[in-house]
Amino acid sequence: ALKAVELILDDSTFHRVYTSGHDETVTLWKLDFARLSLKYVTSVPIGTEGSCLDCCQYNHPDGTIREVVAVGGLGTELLSFNLTTLLAACALIEANNLLITAWNR
Repeated sequence: ALKAVELILDDSTFHRVYTSGHDETVTLWKLDFARLSLKYVTSVPIGTEGSCLDCCQYNHPDGTIREVVAVGGLGTELLSFNLTTLLAACALIEANNLLITAWNR
């Protein structure tokens, strides 16, 4: 069962939903408004049953963006990742994990 849900509306990347619950994981879903559906992206084990969840973005001076997810329950866990890496992973998922590279001699 879910205990916490966080909806992130972000036109610059993609709309997403974070969930946490009794299974002690945080799950990331891609939100598709056109189809009004959720698509599973990934999940990460954490050390608490998250009853509250919050998210923010941090812009580094070099231009990279980190997303930080805080999950609270019996304890507190922080998850942090580079948003560009997330976008690349989602592009691979949508391409059925097909990676095409170009090589120039």
